[in-house]
Amino acid sequence: MGLTARNYREQMQALLPSGPAWPRHDDATLTKALDALAEEFARIGVRAEELPIEILPNTTTELITDWERVMALPDECVGQLEETLAKRRSAVVAKLTGGGSAAIDYYIALALQLGYVITITEPATHTWLITAPATTTTYFNVGNSVVGERLISYNHDFFECYFLAIKPAHTSLSFAYV
Repeated sequence: MGLTARNYREQMQALLPSGPAWPRHDDATLTKALDALAEEFARIGVRAEELPIEILPNTTTELITDWERVMALPDECVGQLEETLAKRRSAVVAKLTGGGSAAIDYYIALALQLGYVITITEPATHTWLITAPATTTTYFNVGNSVVGERLISYNHDFFECYFLAIKPAHTSLSFAYV
């Protein structure tokens, strides 16, 4: 927990020289001026404590738009749909960490990171069958969701679009929902 405005005022008063020209009582003009500075220092202190949360894409709220801009989102998959804050964060993290791979396990782990539990089988060479639940439910989550989001949502459009965009070039994908 950061310092309060009162703590900042007391610290600034402690740095003042002593004597009658430097009053420290609450109704002194100097004290009121220090109070104004102390309020701003306390506000900046609170914002500084929030920075470690905001700077990470998987916990950001205020900076999500900046993260999306840096990661060139929305793209052909993200942005066409009504997305939750949690899905927006997942899309940023996936694009940031998704260096690509030809390994099936990589795509299963990536889907899990995006909130989808899938299996991938290879019924023919260079053909993948991605099996996912018939509905993937995303619930409103206090702390991860924001006002205005749906309390519950279902869809696979983003998932399919994203996987088609990042799949290995030599691979054909089919999706089955069971």
